[in-house]
Amino acid sequence: MNKRQEIEKLKARMRSDKHLPFAKSAKQLVFGEGSLNPEIYILGEAPGRMEDEIGRPFVGRSGKLLRALIQNAGFLEKNVYITSVVRFRPPHNKTPNPGEVAAYEKYVDEELKIIQPKVIVTVGAVSLKKFTKEPISQIHGMPRRAEWLGHKFNLVPMFHPAAALRNPNIRRLLEADFKKLKKMLN
Repeated sequence: MNKRQEIEKLKARMRSDKHLPFAKSAKQLVFGEGSLNPEIYILGEAPGRMEDEIGRPFVGRSGKLLRALIQNAGFLEKNVYITSVVRFRPPHNKTPNPGEVAAYEKYVDEELKIIQPKVIVTVGAVSLKKFTKEPISQIHGMPRRAEWLGHKFNLVPMFHPAAALRNPNIRRLLEADFKKLKKMLN
């Protein structure tokens, strides 16, 4: 079975898992999209209202900023995979608690096993907590070697674009971190 077939099976299992948090209140599953052999794998928090409406990750205001940052850093969007830890929209865009995030972990782990990304960019504290407990404010933009379930990769923590939209200082840091990203990878 190839990666595309494995991803489609994973997506179908998630869509039918009615025990996942927010599955009953959301309009639809918002699965990841992009290259299955990505230069970078971007892992966010959870879908928002626009993502829930359209069924694609990072398409609202935060997504527009994220996609602009990707392009400005010199990446082609077709060579990037974008997803979130939580795949159904939490009501009122609430931040998922650790138990809600944990319910998705087996699916995210399986996706990582299929894709085997060389670089994982976490955007926001929720996705960063999957790999470390260090605070994002202290380690944003600092790449590090990491290992998860036997898979080795470069982890690059970054602030979430939603935080950058609310705070000009965070936006400057996020823009600088993305500009450094391509150089770091070369």
